[in-house]
Amino acid sequence: MIRLGKHLIIRHKKKECVKSCSARLVALVVRYSGNMSDLRDVIIVGSGPAGYTAAIYLGRAGFKPLVIAGALTPGGQLVNTTEVENFPGFPDGVMGPELMDNMQRQAEKFGAEIVWDDVVSVSNNDVTGVKTVSVDQGDVFETHALIIATGSEYRKLDIPGEAEYSGKGVSYCATCDGFFFRDKPIIVVGGGDSAFTEADFLSRFGSSVTLIHRRSEFRASQILVERAQQNPKITIVTDSVVEEILGDDNGAQSVNIRNVITGETSTIAANGIFVAIGHSPATAFIDGIVQRDAGGYIQVDGASTRTSTAGIFAAGDCVDSIYRQAISAAAWAAGPPSMPSLPPAVTLPITVIPYKNLKTSGRAAYSVTTHSSRLAKLTVVNRICRPSADTKKLRNTILRQWA
Repeated sequence: MIRLGKHLIIRHKKKECVKSCSARLVALVVRYSGNMSDLRDVIIVGSGPAGYTAAIYLGRAGFKPLVIAGALTPGGQLVNTTEVENFPGFPDGVMGPELMDNMQRQAEKFGAEIVWDDVVSVSNNDVTGVKTVSVDQGDVFETHALIIATGSEYRKLDIPGEAEYSGKGVSYCATCDGFFFRDKPIIVVGGGDSAFTEADFLSRFGSSVTLIHRRSEFRASQILVERAQQNPKITIVTDSVVEEILGDDNGAQSVNIRNVITGETSTIAANGIFVAIGHSPATAFIDGIVQRDAGGYIQVDGASTRTSTAGIFAAGDCVDSIYRQAISAAAWAAGPPSMPSLPPAVTLPITVIPYKNLKTSGRAAYSVTTHSSRLAKLTVVNRICRPSADTKKLRNTILRQWA
């Protein structure tokens, strides 16, 4: 047996048969139970609740998912949170990093392989259906089923001083940087759950916390709003936006804000400026491969996880622009109607090569893509498909002969 690219050349033992079929399309039906290709069962990009949930369900279904978790921020947004109060099963709450560590261990328990690297590009072969995933360290992986669960990334203010003082007072993660602003004035920008959660957390460190929101109403849960209103260290400023961050060589020192109703401007002292104005889907790397909406969210078929490209699925915050909750991301990834339906052994198309095009006498060839984890060695089954045999018939023949 010789392998040429994705074609298997199999020596035919019956010379008389080969001779009689020299002008025909010749295909041998084989059993294979070895590593015929480097194709992965399924690749999951992302290691948040959606990514790990998909890995758990696929692992329990008998597949061996490869999870590309990311190099710098594995675990998704929850690793940067403190106590998660609304995830079912934890009446006393659970720390975000602890929850994600548990999900990781559960995925590995069911056979998931995890790679700590970042995806830099994805390509799709429309003919073979093979998806090629390249990562930052140079490794390349291939699969027929790809799940995008990359979640979202911090949205920025895009105002003067933000980039200049990033890491010098400007932060997007309270749990990461809150400690550095002990007994110093802090500002939190935003009006959602993240902003109020961070304000409450930062009140443990800062001398004061001022939450600034551009509207008079909040998107945050009522319980979080009430908690902030009752916290003596938190001041809430509404109908206002931050227009500039000011500072010196020692870092950020204050912010200029403007009331959007009256137009009045003022300056508030702040050494820590925490931006919590939402997230943007982390989907730039998949642009042109699947359809995205104007906001960058991957478009799926109805309530399923199917994208516009066959064999590519998406779940979690890279799809969900409404709820953006850990539990909804996990539920989305677990949805059985749209999980990848992977082939048991052989995936079409199977390309049969005319015998007359083969330069080596006594051999027949065809192209076949397989599930590497289910295969072992090649065994010839005495069956020849004549030119009249269509692809479907050939596929059925192979599947019938597969043990």
